[in-house]
Amino acid sequence: MHTDVDINMWILVDEKGLDGDDIKECKVLGLRHVRAAGVWAIRASAQDAETVRAQLAEVEIVSRVCEAMSPATFRSIRSMMGISHEELATRFEVTTRTIRRWESGRFALPYDVDAAFRRRWEEFVDQIRQRSDSIDLPRSGQAVLHIYSDGQDHYITEGSESTWAEHTAYTQALMFALSLKGIPCRIDWTGQI
Repeated sequence: MHTDVDINMWILVDEKGLDGDDIKECKVLGLRHVRAAGVWAIRASAQDAETVRAQLAEVEIVSRVCEAMSPATFRSIRSMMGISHEELATRFEVTTRTIRRWESGRFALPYDVDAAFRRRWEEFVDQIRQRSDSIDLPRSGQAVLHIYSDGQDHYITEGSESTWAEHTAYTQALMFALSLKGIPCRIDWTGQI
């Protein structure tokens, strides 16, 4: 059984407004600069996070705390969105081995990856929510969704903005959301009559 002490937290300090002494203090406390996110960050247990925040507050550095994404959450979201290890490795410019290590918990997920992946997940969920709220039902009252039968058809029609697997995962998630609303649904192959 997990407790709050087992949860990892991010302690974040915005780089704006920090002077040289503040940066030295951040370094002393173990925070690292995350250029892409514009913050100084450190991952710590919930208990240790409060200690670091108190030390930052003593030198008048304002920080915020947010929960770090767990390896299991990272893997589950990647899988639900239909993103392969290879695709994710390409997006974050790392190896597939690194992705597997993040998912197993052997390597800590970096803050910039955590933040970018959360945004991607929130966008995915918002798209599902918006689409499921605005779906037009035919007279039959049954929603009909479409997926491509193979990757080649997908790329010819949709381009490379999303992969065939991502498109399929999105359609399956939409079907699930509609089912939760009590809307009958079926999936057909795109292009077939």
